[in-house]
Amino acid sequence: MSDAPAPGCGDRASGNGFVSKVVDDMHTGAQYHEFMLTSPRDRAVRARFQKMALDLLPAGADVLDFGAGTGIDAKTYAANGHLTF
Repeated sequence: MSDAPAPGCGDRASGNGFVSKVVDDMHTGAQYHEFMLTSPRDRAVRARFQKMALDLLPAGADVLDFGAGTGIDAKTYAANGHLTF
């Protein structure tokens, strides 16, 4: 078994583009939030997901929003009468 990285999985110092691309494509939470709010496609997908979740929740049910986002969904659940953690 080799200790060499898998093809395409080198490090930034070696000049391999994979890690460099991942690091360069990282964004802040604010950038993610802005993208999610301005992308028509992502807004549509999020709206469908939130509607599905709200339709499945009993009135006044508590919600554990365990995503790693910025709270976009949690805000919607809270605005619809759900105590959201």
